Amino acid sequence: MNKQLIIGLFLLLAGHFLSAQSFDYGNGWYKSNPDQTYIKFQVNEDGIYRVTRQDLLNSGFDLAGVEADILRLIYRGQEKAMYVAKDANGELNFLEFFGKRNDGKLDSLLYRDPVSGIHLYNDDFTGRRINDLQPNKEFSLFTDTSTYYLTWKPGVFGLRILEYVDVSYGAYSAEPYFSYEGVLRFHPDSIKNR
Repeated sequence: MNKQLIIGLFLLLAGHFLSAQSFDYGNGWYKSNPDQTYIKFQVNEDGIYRVTRQDLLNSGFDLAGVEADILRLIYRGQEKAMYVAKDANGELNFLEFFGKRNDGKLDSLLYRDPVSGIHLYNDDFTGRRINDLQPNKEFSLFTDTSTYYLTWKPGVFGLRILEYVDVSYGAYSAEPYFSYEGVLRFHPDSIKNR
């Protein structure tokens, strides 16, 4: 009886320690500031997006009194630069940013060894490693929608895209050629339309 109790206690503790392992889901950047306001923008195509003050008001966000200089744009936990146009009072008139649709970067976590963090590889039965198992790094298996967050914190200035006017633009001559790389990739939507 005593031996069974010790084994049962050992198994119970071992199960507790195994389940207590934490995993970083990549959302710690906003959990550290739970009282901070985040406005979510979702995009599903690459392109330049403009958000006006009126767009924010129509969505229920009044940024009156918030200086445009402290607005920050967060994508995948990292701050991204944006262009901000201000009115005479220094408040937001509109902001513009380059938004990218979701790619397979976050999906790549599904193809990693959970212990070592190394990408898993296919073996072509010769002992050599070939391409990793992720089918397509350009497309997500789950969604094509990316999420951007607009936030602000007094005293912390955001990254900006500044206007640049080249006064000597007319002095430049045209380049004789340019390089372009075209890539054909499989897209899941191409099957749906057939």
